[in-house]
Amino acid sequence: MKRLLRYMVVVAFAFAFIPFHAIATVAEAQASIESILFARGVESKEPVGVAKEFDASVVQVFCWTKLSSKAPPTAVKHVWYKAGQKVLEVPLTINYSSGRYWSVKNVSIGDWTVEVVGANGEVIGAASFKVK
Repeated sequence: MKRLLRYMVVVAFAFAFIPFHAIATVAEAQASIESILFARGVESKEPVGVAKEFDASVVQVFCWTKLSSKAPPTAVKHVWYKAGQKVLEVPLTINYSSGRYWSVKNVSIGDWTVEVVGANGEVIGAASFKVK
């Protein structure tokens, strides 16, 4: 029992002197974003009709991303917001070191944002568009 207690004190003491940034790198994002675009469609894995503003007659908008992973498979998600309110989460799995991934949402007039969120809840990237 004394040996276990001594071990626990040594470990706690050691962690007390590790810089916080060294601990934070362990939780570093496994995924990174190379590109995020909004489009009217996706054909042959490429965005079609890319824009930052869409007319109110547009029914759906695609969020197209090019993502990389340090250690596939890696879980990420597209989180869609309208006027700051979360309206949709789309889970995605990065199966290769780099790939193109997209989600689609029926949209209405307003300001929209999509965040790409990693498995630990970290925001890897975000972009916004408008429907008017």
